[in-house]
Amino acid sequence: MSVPCVLALLPLLSIAMASQPTSFRAMTFNVLANEYAKVEWFFKDSATVKSKAPHFYWNHRFPLNVNLVKDSGADLLFLQEVDRYTSYPEGVKAFLPAGSDAPNGLWGNELQNLSYDSIFMGRTRHVPANEPPKPSTAPEEGLATAWKPRFSVIHHEKVEMPEATEHLTPTKMNVAIWTVLKDSVTGERIITGNTHLNHRNWGKTIRAHQISLLKSKAHELQHKFPSAPVIISGDFNMRPDEPGYAIMIRDESKVNSEAFWEDLKSHESTVKADGITKEIEKPSSADWDQIRKDCLQFIPAVDQLGQLDTVSHKTPNFQGLLDHMFTIPSLDGKKLVLQSKQVLPAIEDIGYYPDLTHGSDHLPRSAEFFIQSVDL
Repeated sequence: MSVPCVLALLPLLSIAMASQPTSFRAMTFNVLANEYAKVEWFFKDSATVKSKAPHFYWNHRFPLNVNLVKDSGADLLFLQEVDRYTSYPEGVKAFLPAGSDAPNGLWGNELQNLSYDSIFMGRTRHVPANEPPKPSTAPEEGLATAWKPRFSVIHHEKVEMPEATEHLTPTKMNVAIWTVLKDSVTGERIITGNTHLNHRNWGKTIRAHQISLLKSKAHELQHKFPSAPVIISGDFNMRPDEPGYAIMIRDESKVNSEAFWEDLKSHESTVKADGITKEIEKPSSADWDQIRKDCLQFIPAVDQLGQLDTVSHKTPNFQGLLDHMFTIPSLDGKKLVLQSKQVLPAIEDIGYYPDLTHGSDHLPRSAEFFIQSVDL
């Protein structure tokens, strides 16, 4: 059968439908890797930099993030910018209790202590062919997908997606972790995707291509596991008004318009790096054809019930709803139904992150789902 083309940080509200005993909770959260937690990147005034600096320290942020995960009650976790999953900050291991079993590193061990099994995928550094390697001393940063004992993994894949182009200075590959999980409570299977897309202001065409790659992989896994609905979560670095979002949900009013595609193709083609203007590699003609022909229509999973969220990331440099969960039914007609969600605070009610009580520049998005059969 084919698919038809059609928190503990602030007082978060919870909106819910009638309870379902077989529901599960999922959360996506960018925890802010330490190599990006540079207070001087966020604030320019020296007095503000000095006053805000303690909020950016690892030993301040990490416990806050772990406690948020602990208090979330999530059965499934989709984490981005996870660093020190397989390592420890210098000197930390010396203070671990004698005989403690900590083979995974700091984040890996914390997830294990919280009764999660998990998979990690680090972002490898891409170096242009004409430039020498530039090793980094920063801990590896990437994605972690985790699940409580209720679930077991029966299939997983790690996928790299080009972040930019071989013409740009060394950068990192964007990545995605795919899992197929079996629910021991219901016997149902669920396909999950966890991703972190290109973050550049000029990356709209790159994100559109990455969205197409995600949808293609989802389509492939659907045919391998036709009874499993799909949920894709993560930091998409795109607001709902961006072209990639329209492509993800296949907004017919936009994707059927030639003007939409022409505008996307004409988006910036150069970028200044190290004072030099360089070309941005855009999708090829074949890629554009594939993006346009793709007919999977994902549903913005946590924007179906009650108040709509408007912001999941707020810093002096940028703010908006960047973190999303998307779902699509299985090929045999099972869908993930939103039962409840946490409503994020309004943009005017929050300050800049991270702060005294929140350890990341992103807010988590959390929702509860159950599987329901539908007529196709």
